[in-house]
Amino acid sequence: MDHAKQLIAVIDEPGAERDALAEAITCDGMWVFAADNIDHLPSGTALIVAHARAVPRQQWSQLTHRLPTLVVSDSRQDADLIKAIDVGLVDYIVHPLRHTELLRRMIRKAIELHTLAQERDRDRERLAELNESLETHLALLRMDQQSGGHIQRRLLPAHPKVINGVYYDYWFAPSLYLSGDFLDYQRYNDRFSAFYFADVSGHGASFGLCHGAAEVFVQPMVKRVGWPSARAAAA
Repeated sequence: MDHAKQLIAVIDEPGAERDALAEAITCDGMWVFAADNIDHLPSGTALIVAHARAVPRQQWSQLTHRLPTLVVSDSRQDADLIKAIDVGLVDYIVHPLRHTELLRRMIRKAIELHTLAQERDRDRERLAELNESLETHLALLRMDQQSGGHIQRRLLPAHPKVINGVYYDYWFAPSLYLSGDFLDYQRYNDRFSAFYFADVSGHGASFGLCHGAAEVFVQPMVKRVGWPSARAAAA
């Protein structure tokens, strides 16, 4: 953080005390803008140091939502100080000119905490955007896998079914939407039929693709080549 670029607004009634307070802050390399009210503060103001006597009670709540604010007072029993604390301005220092080093440290810490809070809010907004985008992509992926699962089921043979006196049936239940398990049974002729079952280790989309590839490859091969015993019987 570049300390020389920190602009501090000092709100107090004009006079020697305000000038001394501004000088004490300036000694730490910060710029100071002195004013007698909170109106028309310059842009880029990093923090407000406000004397309890200089801010009307109805304006304290504005400061809590505007900029980090440090309240100074000449007494712990100051009624104006209590008003400021009541609206949430809990960072305060009594007799600031007696504790100038503490004052400067509190200013630095308040600015640092405010900057961190702003960064946290930006990170939270960015995270919310990323979560929304992720949920959208997950929903699209889920729809794609559901469509793939529907196609995969259509590639499976009809069941139950009887071929050449043999009863075939199965129960297909993927752990997700797609499965690496696949099977088929086909009639070759009046005497012979073919059955196969394969299990690709794993589950999910990539293994479901293996299922589809196997179906496309095996079915035509079985129909075209047949079984050796069937060819011998035919001969």
